[in-house]
Amino acid sequence: MLAIPGSTRHRLAADESGYRNLFLCGDWTRTRIDSGSVEAATLSAIACAAAVLAARDGAAAR
Repeated sequence: MLAIPGSTRHRLAADESGYRNLFLCGDWTRTRIDSGSVEAATLSAIACAAAVLAARDGAAAR
């Protein structure tokens, strides 16, 4: 499934939920792949895990 042209700029990244403790994951989030696919979902999951770890490490440093 391809995304509508220009829609990628409206997708949120893993750490852009607007909440410190809510992270986003799924093929509908912003990734390098502009489509709804297993590959996009996998990249999103990796980005989400990285965001969670970064937030955890940042909280531990406080």
